[in-house]
Amino acid sequence: MKNIYTLFLLTSVIIVSIAIFIFCKKSSKTGTVIVLNGTGSSGKTSISKLLQKQLQDSVTLSIDDILWPAFKKEAQDLALINPQMSKEQIEQIIIENVNVLSPKVQWLMVLQQLYDQARFLARTHQYVILDTVFGIVDRKDYDYFVQQMQGLTSLVVLVYCDPLHLAHHIVARNAGAKKEEMRDMLVHMRGFEAMYAPATLEDVVVETVTKQDVEYALRFVHDSLPEMGKSQAQVEQQVAEVRDLYFKTFFPDDMHEVQIASRFAFDMFVNTGNLSSQECVQLILSKSNHQNL
Repeated sequence: MKNIYTLFLLTSVIIVSIAIFIFCKKSSKTGTVIVLNGTGSSGKTSISKLLQKQLQDSVTLSIDDILWPAFKKEAQDLALINPQMSKEQIEQIIIENVNVLSPKVQWLMVLQQLYDQARFLARTHQYVILDTVFGIVDRKDYDYFVQQMQGLTSLVVLVYCDPLHLAHHIVARNAGAKKEEMRDMLVHMRGFEAMYAPATLEDVVVETVTKQDVEYALRFVHDSLPEMGKSQAQVEQQVAEVRDLYFKTFFPDDMHEVQIASRFAFDMFVNTGNLSSQECVQLILSKSNHQNL
């Protein structure tokens, strides 16, 4: 009888120990971070909203959630904005003065907050959809992302949109919008140049871009800027600056087309110039299922 009791007690201890081990292992498991990296107006927000609808126990985190308060604080310190202004007016002033505000923002602190929140949310959700733009600080901030995300499962998705379709996206978004709600195309086109470069033999080619595509895109930009209250002289100067930037980066030696690649590593890419947001989401879901994320 004593031996039976001892065996029962030992079996109970083993079962409880196994249960505790399984619980601890399960509670320490983190969710998957799906990173959507792309230029402004490339379609990341539309994709993230659809992803969140189709992924159970998911949450979306955008760098804008942290970046805009940081910009707003600096704008207040410089007396560029005041409490009487509307949200749209404040956003437009920030966009117009982004080159003045950017050097004053503590970028690494912004990124640290973003990645801290991502890590925290990954402990409480199965999926964290991170909407961001690599290259905001400099071209080394992808390395900082990798460092901060160690120990987490991640899927980095490059959301690509060529200059011509990017211009179309912004024109469509600005149509009928109030002046203070319009997006400045030049800001996003400069962002494209910061994210992409001519492909080398080792790179994954994202797409071939022609000089004609860039000229068409710049024509859209040229026609849209006066609607934002810019003078003709400002329009001519800013468009010329972006044209020189693009031609220097992508079309040296009077080339007519170039294969381009991302400056930052990625696990997969989707092209919102050719695919709808829903089609992009299906590709992302297929990739995540294939990798058992």
